[in-house]
Amino acid sequence: MLETCRKHGLKPVVTFNHFTTPLWFAERGCFEVADSPDLFARFCGRAAEHLGGLMHMATTFNEANIGLLLPFFPGYDKYREFAAVTTATAAKATGSPKFSSLAIGDPTITTPLLQEAHRKGYAAIKAVRADLPVGLSLTTQDNPIVGAPSLAETYRQKLYGDWVNIARTHADSSASRPNALSGR
Repeated sequence: MLETCRKHGLKPVVTFNHFTTPLWFAERGCFEVADSPDLFARFCGRAAEHLGGLMHMATTFNEANIGLLLPFFPGYDKYREFAAVTTATAAKATGSPKFSSLAIGDPTITTPLLQEAHRKGYAAIKAVRADLPVGLSLTTQDNPIVGAPSLAETYRQKLYGDWVNIARTHADSSASRPNALSGR
């Protein structure tokens, strides 16, 4: 796929995790298990070696903070009920006592592990391709300020948490690379 993109003048951005979870990883608890950042970093390093110079840019996660956003949606309680049934069914079908996936994990557990996975994944990719711009994608929402006092900043903190600071320290700024997206 990346070769075809390159052949047609496209500059592929590879996302190392876009809500997909290998079954073996889900069966062991996904990003609710302490060693998940190390496993993710190992995957990132191997994938970066395999994909080599075909990548133009990379992100470790798509919408890494999605678990922090979901509680704001109407119907979140129904979603959690559905997630609990889905998880229990998958756990029973696979014989897993810890079945989980990125979209249904407990954000109080997954968020710090995802943040560590990003930092370690970033380092693993950079170890293979130091020149490759690597970042992460966050789900962003419009938080308009209406009236006083405004709760916008409180909700921004809940939604983004430490992700913005992590992006500042463990992501490459395309602004520091002239025309990074255009390749010039």
